[in-house]
Amino acid sequence: MASEIRVDRITHTAGVGTITPSPTGVHIAGIVTGTTFSGSGASLTSLPAAQVTGTLPATQLPVGSIIQVKQTSVTGNLGAGTQDLVSVSITPTDNTNKILIMGCGQVNDAQGKVAAVDLYRDSTFIFRTAAGAGWGSGTGQNNNESFTPIFLDNPQTTSAITYKMQGLRTSGSSTVTWGYYSDAATGGTSITVMEVVV
Repeated sequence: MASEIRVDRITHTAGVGTITPSPTGVHIAGIVTGTTFSGSGASLTSLPAAQVTGTLPATQLPVGSIIQVKQTSVTGNLGAGTQDLVSVSITPTDNTNKILIMGCGQVNDAQGKVAAVDLYRDSTFIFRTAAGAGWGSGTGQNNNESFTPIFLDNPQTTSAITYKMQGLRTSGSSTVTWGYYSDAATGGTSITVMEVVV
């Protein structure tokens, strides 16, 4: 016949902690040290964030959370006509999440020319925004335009993908020049991608 000992409370001899059984579980007062925990932990509360280590699964984050950000930026003259301006790669952690793409840059656009910036996911076109139109009444007049394409993409993958901005002329006979904010000065061009929990 097995032996059985029943107690109402176990108290450390130094008085630094107690274990008290109850009908709903066990109440432990003091510091609990262990190497593993088994169970869902769904009812654990008041955990200090500074003491939590490791990676929190994206599925536990609220909708709209940004869980990773990647950026590439370049400076200087990026060439004339149709040009691949800048690109960045990202590997989504969940195939249901979306990627927010934000770009910026400048174009020197002469009279009679219209320019645009296209966004690509790998080799797939996904979005176009106007980059500027060159107007003016005098010969050789140039416009210096900025562009900021923004698009929320749904790649539906967990494989690495590359997003790029491509600049092009959509009308007019002369070329446009990318990376300029004046006739002689160059600026920065960048693309930023963010994985968004949905």
